[in-house]
Amino acid sequence: MDVLTMVIYGVLLFPNIEYFMDYAAVDVFVASKTRSENPVTAILADAFGILDLCSERKKGKMLCCLPMLYVWLTSRVGARVSSVSCPVEITLQHGLEVKGSQDWKQFFAALTEEKIRWHLLWQQRSHLIYYYGKYPNVPLIGTRCCINYNPVLAQRQFGYPIRGSLTPPALTPLLEHYEDGLATNTLKQVRTAWGHVICMEKDSRSWTLDREIPYCDGS
Repeated sequence: MDVLTMVIYGVLLFPNIEYFMDYAAVDVFVASKTRSENPVTAILADAFGILDLCSERKKGKMLCCLPMLYVWLTSRVGARVSSVSCPVEITLQHGLEVKGSQDWKQFFAALTEEKIRWHLLWQQRSHLIYYYGKYPNVPLIGTRCCINYNPVLAQRQFGYPIRGSLTPPALTPLLEHYEDGLATNTLKQVRTAWGHVICMEKDSRSWTLDREIPYCDGS
């Protein structure tokens, strides 16, 4: 089972060279196996880093991670996924809905605030990482890069209200690739900051879970 798990880490979760498991994937596996560290942050960092790289090189066109983005999208605007416990399972059962570029343009043009489901039944959480350390957002350490994300979108998805407008530092991107050891200082700072995590408690007011409430409403 350990060998099978390691193969999944190296080939599926953290692929680098085709059919080859590199040291980074082994390191993440060992950290999870022996030290019970959660590999989700590394997976998120790699996914965000790949999306950013594809967007930059393809002039804004996303040509990878399409199944992941499709499930995320249809779980919020589709008619059949919102009430299930796992959107991946329902997508596998029904398959992907094939649309041409013009059909997708019309689909997005017809979207309204009422059609978007921000808070879903399968996304019940009690805490949300808001920021940590000196960073006004959430930097993540992956196997190829260190990249940050702003949890504002996640706030609405997990039923939290927005508390005030964002500051310019909160919107400042952080992206450092691991080349020639240039990201060493950044990695040290991020690791230190992870010791001071600030979580947002779940808001008990019922209206914050209502998708009819405008996303920008922070009152």
